[in-house]
Amino acid sequence: MVFNFIIICYSLLLLIIAIILGHGIFLYADGDVYEGSFKDDMRDGFGILKSKTNGSIYTGEWSRNYRNGKGTLTLPDGVVYEGQFKDNIYIPN
Repeated sequence: MVFNFIIICYSLLLLIIAIILGHGIFLYADGDVYEGSFKDDMRDGFGILKSKTNGSIYTGEWSRNYRNGKGTLTLPDGVVYEGQFKDNIYIPN
């Protein structure tokens, strides 16, 4: 309980810093980590999301918390989706 509270406080502090600076690292309570640009309290611009919950890694462009634009999504089984994303959905060429 105390450990989760510390993580939440630390995460909020990082988010506040990221909001002020526009770039930062955010540690989510579930262990996911985002490093990149923020705008209006959301992932926006270039960033990397490493998901502890499902083991995937997304590196690329974000818009309003969604994968939008060029990016690479690597799944834990080694499958790689590289190209355009729209609203978190991979758009094949």
